[in-house]
Amino acid sequence: MPVHSHSGEEWTLILQGGYHVGDTGYVRGDLHCEDEACEHQPIIDDHGEACISLVADQGRLRFRNPLLKLFQLVTRI
Repeated sequence: MPVHSHSGEEWTLILQGGYHVGDTGYVRGDLHCEDEACEHQPIIDDHGEACISLVADQGRLRFRNPLLKLFQLVTRI
């Protein structure tokens, strides 16, 4: 996932596999929350298992990269 923030909260429940944000890792069963004040980039862990998660977002994603901002306008994500 590219570096991004949010216009509200993002809640992620890890169902399988895992990822890390900075030095903090999240695995199956973890609930990860970020708010509009945090810019982050989840990196999927490479343990031979797909990372599957359920994500609930409040508001829209905010991308740092200008090309992704343009893509967002076209796709409305």
